[in-house]
Amino acid sequence: MEPVRPNWLNRRNRGIHMTIRDIDCRDFDVEAMTRTFSDWRVTFYSFFAAGYVTTYPTRLPLQRISPWLGGRDLTGDLIAEAHRYGIKAIPMIDLGQLPAAAYQAHPEWAAQDVQGRPVPAADGALYRACPLGGYIREYSREMVAELAERYPLDGVKFGGGSYGFGATVCHCPACQERYPRETGHSLPAGENWSDPGWLRYHKWKGERTAETVRHLVEIVRQEAPDAPVVGNAVCFGDPSWTLRSSLDIEELATIQDISQVEVQSRFRYDPASDTGAWQYLRWPSETARYMTTVSDRPVWTVCSYFMAWPWRRNAVPAAEQTVYLAQMAANGAMPMVNLSGGPPKVHEDPRGFQAIREIYGFMDDNASLYEDRSAANVALVYSQETLEHHGSQAAEQYVNALRGYQLALDEAHIPFDIISCRMMTPEVLARYRALVIPGASVLSDGSVATLEGFVAGGGGLIADYDCGLYTPEGNRRSNLVLGELLGVRLLGEAQAVVGQPRELMQAYMRRVTEHPLTTSAQDIELLPLPGRFLPVEAAPDATVPLHRAALSRVFPEGWAYTTEPDPGEPLVVAREQTGGRTVYFATQLGRAFQMVHHPTHGDLIADAMRWVLGDALPLRVVAPPTLQISLRRCADGLAVHCVNLTGGERYMREIVPLHDCRIGLCLSEENGVQRATQISTGCELPVEIDDDWAWVTVPMLGAYDVILFETSLEEESAV
Repeated sequence: MEPVRPNWLNRRNRGIHMTIRDIDCRDFDVEAMTRTFSDWRVTFYSFFAAGYVTTYPTRLPLQRISPWLGGRDLTGDLIAEAHRYGIKAIPMIDLGQLPAAAYQAHPEWAAQDVQGRPVPAADGALYRACPLGGYIREYSREMVAELAERYPLDGVKFGGGSYGFGATVCHCPACQERYPRETGHSLPAGENWSDPGWLRYHKWKGERTAETVRHLVEIVRQEAPDAPVVGNAVCFGDPSWTLRSSLDIEELATIQDISQVEVQSRFRYDPASDTGAWQYLRWPSETARYMTTVSDRPVWTVCSYFMAWPWRRNAVPAAEQTVYLAQMAANGAMPMVNLSGGPPKVHEDPRGFQAIREIYGFMDDNASLYEDRSAANVALVYSQETLEHHGSQAAEQYVNALRGYQLALDEAHIPFDIISCRMMTPEVLARYRALVIPGASVLSDGSVATLEGFVAGGGGLIADYDCGLYTPEGNRRSNLVLGELLGVRLLGEAQAVVGQPRELMQAYMRRVTEHPLTTSAQDIELLPLPGRFLPVEAAPDATVPLHRAALSRVFPEGWAYTTEPDPGEPLVVAREQTGGRTVYFATQLGRAFQMVHHPTHGDLIADAMRWVLGDALPLRVVAPPTLQISLRRCADGLAVHCVNLTGGERYMREIVPLHDCRIGLCLSEENGVQRATQISTGCELPVEIDDDWAWVTVPMLGAYDVILFETSLEEESAV
């Protein structure tokens, strides 16, 4: 269906999502909040309006009105005041939580376990709604119709858990009737990624989720035709949510008018087990790079104001919030902060507000810079099918592989996009000079043909480990499907690099041939080798710069050596052929770099990228690896967005300024630099021409800045 896209969505906006708790309705100061948002340069916000916390005097008996509302029309007040300040206000309906009154009237609307019991939430005060049940499929129409009748709607948002299924296999009447009828099989007992029955159910859930979203969008089209529709989801950065709910955000992005994608958590702490884990610091840029390539519709990236999880009343330190928002701004998305629990006035910890004010103010003051597109000539390729192939091990085995390559390219200051296997067409790939396909166990024959054409046309390709070893149906191939292109033949099963020893062993890659891939390791004979590898044979026309060295003990130290010859299996295979260049890593190199962060692994990835590119980089940067770079084309030329992640430990509490960073832009017929400006200061930077490069030195970089190279190409005015 055609998207609804009013004019305000055609620019890069700056947003807030506001969870309204019941108690906030007691004395909500709408005017003070809107004045604050205006001061922060907020252009839109969403807020709780309908569902289990209803903030207007609804006539629908199965909605739950906040007991503190007292007859007030808070929804109406919020929309009216926002419009008075020129801010868009989008009411949110939470369909994932079924109020008690709705459950009592229609128990069949709730998700149910195998015993037919409702899946509870909030100690049984609420229940999980099934996407196939009447609350989401039918009663939602009455909610949307009532909002459309009462208010001028800037949009309709389905928030919380409105999209997707829960962790429990749902045995509600709708699921029990539809699943056997549509698949010919019984519902599975529970999650088991090695069970074909579970894989079938997972696929069916994903199809039903997309069907539900289409249904909800159609309801809004009928009841509020001019209101764009947005929902809440997550991409591969949080695979537990993605897989549990069977969310395919790439497909959902084609259905909705706006994609809202969460990058909420920083540290997840579980009080029950007293355990926790950090989320990836570069998650916002990862999400923005991916979502802005798979969709041409607006992308809202939502980060928490609070220290998630579980502490919702403490702010993330301003330094960390700044770099989260800056990563979104620098990579094409629209930043949005989740104020969980009322307007700014009621937050017990206001220290994080500074970050919102500063980043949003910078974006507003320099709005023309954000009418832009990526100018990267490198793309990292993501495979939803591979994520699902790994199932419960997706985060460890696949997402970490992706992130290792992201981290290496970031630290080498090589600009890149993240695209999807599904969008690998010759037209899309024409934007790029090189591709990386990390950990993509599943590849279709069509993707393989496209990649072969890309390399034949002069493109560079980096692949690793079991890339393409499985078909989209999950069947194991007898050989690597890209083996002929990469110059390798599979000789056996994957092996642990240390075998199965009874003592701690050390494994290495040995540098055996001089090659540009080992430029950064030219003084190093042995490079650390963790994880697993695939035994392969290299083609006669391929080069093997690194092979597997013999193992040695770690303890006792006096015996920490080997007299055995190297096994010698190729671990890095480089091939230069008619057309482009390829590199194959027979190890899980990206996963190793994300896990260990050993500099030699990152350098090896960066050297491989430079080689397959033929040094056709658009940008060179001399700065610490903690400076993240994004290269984007805007009306005035090429903008280098600089996000300074030099902050030490998480949570980041202080940004350490960087001094005298050198940034060079490659000159060509398309890029003739007229001048360069540091946007934060407004100062023109002296440009030095060195061969085909225009260099500037940036005296100081704080948390976030943009260096604008104004170019002479007239066509650049049409972004």
